[in-house]
Amino acid sequence: EIAKPLREATKNSLVCVDELGRGTSTTDGCAIALSCGKHLMLRNKSRTLFSTHYHKLADYFAFASRAILKHVEALVDTSRVPPQVTFTHKVVSGSCPKSHGVNVARLAGLPETVLQTAATVASRAEKRDEQNSFRGGKECSISARAGVQFLLSRFREELDFFKGNP
Repeated sequence: EIAKPLREATKNSLVCVDELGRGTSTTDGCAIALSCGKHLMLRNKSRTLFSTHYHKLADYFAFASRAILKHVEALVDTSRVPPQVTFTHKVVSGSCPKSHGVNVARLAGLPETVLQTAATVASRAEKRDEQNSFRGGKECSISARAGVQFLLSRFREELDFFKGNP
């Protein structure tokens, strides 16, 4: 589904991409989604609406001057046990600050024991990510590496442009 837009989209195209990379490992899926988004933005220069569950992609596209990050607002009432999430259906600026997967699973009716386990695992993963960033990102994420690569590629493109080698 993504191959045709990658080959044929132009600066006059509108490409809608929804959940690219699902059904693969997290690393592969994120890498595929990131590569496709980068290709559409830099090579095709098409207008692209890119919906993803990979929060790490926002780290990468935050570097891109042509990217505008948006998310659907969710209000979480943490005074209740378990916390209650309300989706406002309002599109707001920025990347989504937090995943609401456990809350969505609760709305879908998953058993509370499953939700508790999922919340514990997610919390541990978030703490590990925070600790990694406090240590200077020694376990550099795919999106952070790609963000640096993106900046370098843009710098090279701009140098070529100013040298007269577009």
